[in-house]
Amino acid sequence: FAQASGSGNMTVEREIMLRSASMRSRKSILDAIRSKDYSDEFYTPDPIVDALGAFDLDPCAGPKSHAKRNVRKPECGLTMDWSGRVWMNPPYWRIHDWLAKFQAHRNGICLMNARPDAKWFQRLAEGSDAMLWMRGRIQFEQPSGKKGHGPVGSVLVAYGKRSADALLRSGLPGIVTALCSPNKQAEPSARSKSN
Repeated sequence: FAQASGSGNMTVEREIMLRSASMRSRKSILDAIRSKDYSDEFYTPDPIVDALGAFDLDPCAGPKSHAKRNVRKPECGLTMDWSGRVWMNPPYWRIHDWLAKFQAHRNGICLMNARPDAKWFQRLAEGSDAMLWMRGRIQFEQPSGKKGHGPVGSVLVAYGKRSADALLRSGLPGIVTALCSPNKQAEPSARSKSN
């Protein structure tokens, strides 16, 4: 590619340098992902789940048991029927599939990254009965035993009245919000009548 600059087109050497830097950045990201310490698993601390009451199913459980039935690798909670009240801190691979199944089930609490700008988050929030925007960052547990927080805050999303009530009664630090109605754009005729 060539890019115009004040003194003419970008030189071939500059192009090679930029592409090389870009490849190094991608390589360092891949190296970090492949490192023996890397994991995309972040386990929820027990006090959070304990504050929300009993759950019947954790379809993507880590090493701890947060429900009566805990589905762990090599089993996959996406491929089985769900029943009862669900606790879910989903892995972010196939996140759309996990959220679609949770939304269709309509009974439980899901722990998610607080990403209100993302379409997947907006769809999840739109159908919820309540959300608890956690204060501060959760110190997740990792397979290595280390604790650390994610790059953004967290939110608990409740589907079903019992789960919404559990957020209100939990005593967990944060702000509980409830969805009154989806925010829909007013029809042009309705706007003109109100003016």
